[in-house]
Amino acid sequence: MVRTTRGYGLLELPLAYLRHAQARALLLKISSKGGCIVDLACGKVPLFLEGLTGFNRKIGIDQTTPECRVPDIQTVGADLATGRIPLPDDSVSVVTALAFLEHVSRETAQRMCQDVLRILHTGGAFIVTTPHRRTRKLLWLLSRLMLVSREEIDEHHALFSPQTLRQLLCDAGFMNENIATGTFQMGCNIWCIART
Repeated sequence: MVRTTRGYGLLELPLAYLRHAQARALLLKISSKGGCIVDLACGKVPLFLEGLTGFNRKIGIDQTTPECRVPDIQTVGADLATGRIPLPDDSVSVVTALAFLEHVSRETAQRMCQDVLRILHTGGAFIVTTPHRRTRKLLWLLSRLMLVSREEIDEHHALFSPQTLRQLLCDAGFMNENIATGTFQMGCNIWCIART
């Protein structure tokens, strides 16, 4: 079985695939195919990028260099907790952060979002998924039942609502009118698209 997270959780892989499906549906809405897509905190294996087509360049970034099973994906090892993405300005069409922002402090998340804005082309998009803050107790319980990774849940720094996620992106420099949010998985997770 492919390990998508640190720690063990019986539902980790199915939940990852549900996040990926949501992100792919959002990609269809923005029509940013053909350029470069970057998946932040892509995990040990960049599963989201592996099934993705239509981009000229795919880059997976994680704290340890991901293992890539597909030749057209570039992998980069970088400590994203610094808030710095090791890519040049104005070089990317789409950035994704799927179940990542909750793992860093709000200040680091804001720096990360500012850096995403730096690397995105004009007209680019930042796609985010994150657990809704109202799921804190549920996630804790699921981690104790070994359905989701205890290591991952125990390191959550901040959980968001659609409003607080929007505010984080506005504070980072995205324009409020260019941000769309919603929920999925029966309201347990938030999706967001922020356009430049």
